[in-house]
Amino acid sequence: DLSPAPLRRQQYVFDVSTLSETEELVGAELRLFRRAPRGRPPPATPPRVQLSPCLSPRPIDSRSLDLRAAPAAAWEVFDVRQGLREPWKRLCLELRASAGRGPPRWLDLRGLGFGRRPRPPQERALLVRRTAFASRHGKRHGKKSRLRCSKKPLHVNFKELGWDDWIIAPLEYEAHHCEGVCDFPLRSHLEPTNHAIIQTLMNSMDPGSTPPSCCVPTKLTPISILYIDAGNNVVYKQYEDMVVESCGCR
Repeated sequence: DLSPAPLRRQQYVFDVSTLSETEELVGAELRLFRRAPRGRPPPATPPRVQLSPCLSPRPIDSRSLDLRAAPAAAWEVFDVRQGLREPWKRLCLELRASAGRGPPRWLDLRGLGFGRRPRPPQERALLVRRTAFASRHGKRHGKKSRLRCSKKPLHVNFKELGWDDWIIAPLEYEAHHCEGVCDFPLRSHLEPTNHAIIQTLMNSMDPGSTPPSCCVPTKLTPISILYIDAGNNVVYKQYEDMVVESCGCR
């Protein structure tokens, strides 16, 4: 980390030889602790971080990392189940980050909070695997048959609610709602909190002791309503948190 040379890639190696042939891999995620970059302003355009097998250029998970909106330091979670499909004895994963769009221009990972400086145990990379005993009749599809947490349609009609006697416009709008399961591994686009990640992991190991995390709105936007108030005045007002824009696990 003290070297002046930029750190364009970072590799993480894990011993996965303990996975038994009698077990079915249900999910796997890599958790990397991102420190607050020291003395470096966040890039104006969110960089794109990607995780790939060390011997393959094809990413198994990638996403934008907006350091202006994200916490100064946080766990970044990647779905790596695809990387464990082969019976490897050793799993090698490589992290890289590119700037914006267009041809890849690889960034210095230290400027994003990743690096090789020694870390305390509570900040070291974690490979979390969830397994189940393989069924004689093939893989189980119980949880996979249920839809994951996502935004669903919800059409609101104020006339049907009996509110058209005081609401002038709009008489209807799309509110949306959140529905689905928050099962392991939680996808990064669901923006799970650290608490939700731990709760989901505990639920996957012992559903009877810990309930799953909940699928709830993570971003809400307002709508403007024209209505008649108690004094018979026509009022135009913006009401907050009326439309679901995104859903996540909390």
